[in-house]
Amino acid sequence: MNHFEIVFTTVVVLTVLSAGSATAIVIAVDTRARPGARIVAVRLMKIAVLGAGAVIALLDRGGASSGIQ
Repeated sequence: MNHFEIVFTTVVVLTVLSAGSATAIVIAVDTRARPGARIVAVRLMKIAVLGAGAVIALLDRGGASSGIQ
């Protein structure tokens, strides 16, 4: 595996795990009664959204907007 594949795979795995963990917390825990669980779920979803943006940026590597050829 080259460096790009390692970075891309790591970002995808962390993104999916963060989103899955947030979903599991929301489904399994009453977040209205436990504000700490809600905070954790919100932060995990922020990580997942950031990861999705990173995946898009990585897929766009070498494009006209990045200046890399």
